[in-house]
Amino acid sequence: MECDNNRRKKIRLVATGGTIASRAAGRVATEGYTPSVIPAEQLLKDLPELSERMDVSCEQIFLKPSSAITESDLFDLSERVNELLMSDECDGIVITHGTDTMEETAYFLNLTVKSSKPVVVTGAMRPQEVISILTMAPPSPRNSVPALSPCTPARATWCWTPSWAQAPPWPPP
Repeated sequence: MECDNNRRKKIRLVATGGTIASRAAGRVATEGYTPSVIPAEQLLKDLPELSERMDVSCEQIFLKPSSAITESDLFDLSERVNELLMSDECDGIVITHGTDTMEETAYFLNLTVKSSKPVVVTGAMRPQEVISILTMAPPSPRNSVPALSPCTPARATWCWTPSWAQAPPWPPP
């Protein structure tokens, strides 16, 4: 996909659950949080600055920890991503996901998505209320801000966190 910086990109956030959609017991709690309870609409509301950069819409395909994602869920996700990417109303997709199986989902999507538009899978290691002892900042949903960049260098399904981005080492289908 060519990057046209003169046009606002239309990005679809597809939420699946995981820690990025979880509630913490407290500001410094690193365990004991309630997994996968924040819906896609709330994740998007928590990032009002996105509307300054791009047009972002969202949908919830399921809301569960990534360790609970089934083969059927993966096929449903792939089918929905393919449907969305066929539209001129979608320049790219960001999938919020649990980190337990984020790479496996990205690999599966890289093999099954039939589009040259970018797909980025992102997650968090802590719920959004929990601050980092090192940075004193919450990890999510702000993880999604850079991940929502619609100009991924190559057609592939990417994994993204604030500390690393990984493109698949395999060629796209």
